[in-house]
Amino acid sequence: MNTLNEFWQFLGGLYGGIAIGIIYRIFTFLRLLFKNKWVTAVFDVLFYLIASSVLALTLLIINGGELRLFILFAVFLSAGLVIWASRSFVKILLKICKKPLVKKQ
Repeated sequence: MNTLNEFWQFLGGLYGGIAIGIIYRIFTFLRLLFKNKWVTAVFDVLFYLIASSVLALTLLIINGGELRLFILFAVFLSAGLVIWASRSFVKILLKICKKPLVKKQ
């Protein structure tokens, strides 16, 4: 394995982490929209199943499923950055969705 392949594998890990971060924010929004402990539990299980599937597919596509530490670092780094950067977007979206659609007269 040469260094050039590792660069592309790192980028693939970043893309996988971005996908996981976006999925996390979608589930965070849905969980905050439906505040129920059972719904939260179902959404948590669904997220973990989907996130682990995305991680497994990412590893399988970029390097044949070989687990490499720098790829996991790329996935966690990009997922964390997406989650951190989209905090305010979820709050704004939640405020919009909580407003009544029809004004009272």
